Amino acid sequence: MSEFSMGLKKDYLHNIYIETGEILENQFRIDINTKDKILEEYFSEGYLPKWYFYSNTPNTIAHHIYMLTHFLNANSDMLSQSGADNLSKTYFINVGRDYPGRLSRVIRRNIAMDIVSIDSEATASGIRIVTIDKRGENYVVLTDDEKDKADKLREHVLSYGIENKLHFTKEFNETLSSKYIREELSVQRYPERIFRHLHLYENASAAKSLIVETSIVKDELRLSLAAYNPHREYIIKVLSYFKKKNINLNRSYYDLFEHNEKKVGIFTFYIKEPTMHYKDLEHELMKEMTPFSNASYLLRKDSVDHQVETLIRKISGPLEEENLISYLDELKSLCKENLKPGKEMGNFYLNSVTDFMEAAKKAGLTNSPHILKLLLGFEKFDEFFVSCPKDGEIINVPGYRIKHSTLRGASKGGLRIDPIVNFCEVAALSFMMTWKSARSRILFGGAKGGLMLNPREYDPKSIDFFDSLSNFGRSLFLVTGPSLDVPAGDVGCGIGSQSGLS
Repeated sequence: MSEFSMGLKKDYLHNIYIETGEILENQFRIDINTKDKILEEYFSEGYLPKWYFYSNTPNTIAHHIYMLTHFLNANSDMLSQSGADNLSKTYFINVGRDYPGRLSRVIRRNIAMDIVSIDSEATASGIRIVTIDKRGENYVVLTDDEKDKADKLREHVLSYGIENKLHFTKEFNETLSSKYIREELSVQRYPERIFRHLHLYENASAAKSLIVETSIVKDELRLSLAAYNPHREYIIKVLSYFKKKNINLNRSYYDLFEHNEKKVGIFTFYIKEPTMHYKDLEHELMKEMTPFSNASYLLRKDSVDHQVETLIRKISGPLEEENLISYLDELKSLCKENLKPGKEMGNFYLNSVTDFMEAAKKAGLTNSPHILKLLLGFEKFDEFFVSCPKDGEIINVPGYRIKHSTLRGASKGGLRIDPIVNFCEVAALSFMMTWKSARSRILFGGAKGGLMLNPREYDPKSIDFFDSLSNFGRSLFLVTGPSLDVPAGDVGCGIGSQSGLS
């Protein structure tokens, strides 16, 4: 165990404790005595699982504490807060047990957000904390020591896979995020979850279907479902089943492992008092949830969009030369395939970069990875959970402001409001704006914004539409400005909509 441990965990947690306290005192103006009492409870043994403190920054933890202590009371059903980089959303629910109906409503509210992870855990005081991560998680940065431990853990996973004659171990290793790895390194025991997930990933990949496994852990039933290429409604359907059977969940966790065109969604539940024998539960879930595995919606375009989005994020981040060359080669290969007659992949970003690669070839830059990274990489991905009320319900939809380049001046580009807005489209338009500004000889860079919303579904004079635009505008406010980034109108965002953003 020691070779995987993060080492001086007490020192690490103490540093988080100190930093969190400083934020509460200086930013939120909580007096020192109150702050100390709050922190003593929040960091006490058993109040929250250890992984929580390794998965969140001190700033996020301080915000959570402030929300819990100042806003959540007996009259509040739940509160929510967006996390670091707006790539996660945390709900504070005023109930200890994880009623599936309530959790299902939270997930339904965020179903458009491309969910890759869910953690639902109760505090010792009975408040439930539900954290939802969307694709693009990049706010967890491992220290050099953590990277060494992470490399050892990955090597051990590979050795374990070879010893047990598993076929998808290397692939599984490549799916693991920094946040997931840090959670594994934070446990006080042998990091068993990663190996349990490896076996579930292996079995689901081999069967190309749903796998259901049960086991008794202390006095709880642990139930795991691994769905190969899960349907978009998979999470909701599983929770609806538990609601129908009146089964309450002590804890629940979801992780989506993605490798190229393949996805495996692993949902794990801990149940104190199942209402039926666990083998019957296993059999029923297998029967009812199998239709939501290996879903037909995962078409070629979906997999291409995911592959391209991953490459955009990777090329834009810090990389060693070997990895940079590998990702650029993968992008060049996609561009080459995209040029073949009848083989266009329907990805807007890929179309624009295919033309760029042809120009780079003529300029003799094809084999200059660092220059290509400078020209292809994006400076900033600002992504938001935008709350949009409609007919008495509130849903969160993706909002974007993606900045490609500010080398020639403030980034410039319009805001698009449309139901087909996605990460790749906004990135492509941002990339193209850089070159449009340069070609026009104006001293601006390139950026683009977008909101995945259909304006035609709203009365343009309704409060719901105004609130949706206003929420998007508030998200944009902190990341735009006259000398920083200059938005404008675009498809679905005319003069009326622009006034609603302000």
